[in-house]
Amino acid sequence: MENKRKFTKAEQIWIIISNIVFLWILDRVPSWDLKFLAEDYTVVLLFMKINCYVQIGAAVLILLISVMPIRYLIKTLSEISGLIVAVLLFYLYPFNFSAYNGMQWFDIVLKIIFVIAIIASAVSVIVNFIKIFRSDWSLSQCGREERANK
Repeated sequence: MENKRKFTKAEQIWIIISNIVFLWILDRVPSWDLKFLAEDYTVVLLFMKINCYVQIGAAVLILLISVMPIRYLIKTLSEISGLIVAVLLFYLYPFNFSAYNGMQWFDIVLKIIFVIAIIASAVSVIVNFIKIFRSDWSLSQCGREERANK
């Protein structure tokens, strides 16, 4: 039996809610005057906000569209957005924990996390891109999957 990716309503609603909360936090971070944020943070902040809007829009579209290849295309585009942010975070690295005594190791840990995020995002983009072409283009397939999720 072929294992197909399911786009559950609960998962999409969770994506929307968590990204709204993350946007709220991102809007407040500059006023918190955190000492470990570098100058490049404002550039990364802009792209992180754009990514949140992309994730929210993708989740809404996935809730509204019932053709699986289109859903996979939307998911692929949202994963590309996340990949771009992960690459920006890695290359611009807008943090500086070396200002705190004994926290230099955290800079290394964060960079490793960003590399893992880049790899995971790239794999997800490739997998979802392949699923676009391997999916059933009929409307009935999505209806069967949604009924199976209930």
